[in-house]
Amino acid sequence: MWVSDISLRRSLVVVGVLLVAGCAEVADDTGASQSPVIAGMQDGAPTDLPEVVQVMVDNKPRDFCTGTLISPTRVITAAHCMGGTSFEVIAPNAGQPYGVVQSSKAWQAGSVTRSNNYNEEVEKEDVAFLDLDTPIRSATYATLEDVGELGAQTLRAVAVGRTEAERKAPLVKSKELTVRSATERGYTTGLMSQYYSSGGDSGGPLFRVDPNTGKPTHVVIGIERQPEPPNEFFSRITPAVSRLATKPHTIAAGSCAVAGDKKLHCANRGNTPILQAPNATSAVVDTLRTTYSSFDCWVSGEAHTGGNSTWYLVQGDDKGVRGYVPGSALHTHDAFDLDPNAYGLVKCAD
Repeated sequence: MWVSDISLRRSLVVVGVLLVAGCAEVADDTGASQSPVIAGMQDGAPTDLPEVVQVMVDNKPRDFCTGTLISPTRVITAAHCMGGTSFEVIAPNAGQPYGVVQSSKAWQAGSVTRSNNYNEEVEKEDVAFLDLDTPIRSATYATLEDVGELGAQTLRAVAVGRTEAERKAPLVKSKELTVRSATERGYTTGLMSQYYSSGGDSGGPLFRVDPNTGKPTHVVIGIERQPEPPNEFFSRITPAVSRLATKPHTIAAGSCAVAGDKKLHCANRGNTPILQAPNATSAVVDTLRTTYSSFDCWVSGEAHTGGNSTWYLVQGDDKGVRGYVPGSALHTHDAFDLDPNAYGLVKCAD
């Protein structure tokens, strides 16, 4: 479940009842926090699942959840975790290409359904997506699978949560869970397993287990929404979830946007040389004097100081000659430069 720093010392009775708040945990008689992943259900760090991330909500209660990278710039998590206007996503197991743990600012990309209380409207998918400012490089990204209404069928799966109810507590895998339909409990778009989490893990992934190897795959079949001992409940990857997963990215790249004319209108560094070809040694053909310009399209060229190889075609201010400027000269987000097509800017014709 979603949990906040403020709620960590709050004692709640959860056995046999639905949680009525989006942030909750089990506490012992002294009020001390217990581990979100129940003792005896932990199975080590998810180093083999580097796409799992910590989601920190930028709000007064300092809420936090868990999520999963499905691409370098998109995370799937729980809709009831959307209690802030911005978020920080941390990928502790995705590698450190620059010597530090990868992280990124993130923004809401949309929730599958709307609800004032997902704990009561259990028939609704409690799923949302975040778009990242900066791509997170991982060896693997999760894929989503709709397993449908299981009926009497069961599946093998592993979930990921935190070792304790703290914002930056290490991630940990659960032991193997037996997953079945949750329709009989009113979760008509849900799945259920045995109880493994006391709270703080909302939005965490439920990975299908390979029956041949007994190891978790990178296929997500559910998103953790809430515990109701002796069960744990997940939102299924329904067709509505899959559709939202492929929605175009929503980051308004700084002061940049692709307008109705299909051009990128964006702030840029003034007095930038415009080059004949997309590389630093090419001849200068004109100069971009203005600090807000329209760019026709993009190409892949020589790597530049912006950390990528995206260049943009633009018309010069002195001679009216078109040429290329590096992405580092624009105020685009890294995510935009990584894939301008995702934001509606076409690639220049060869």
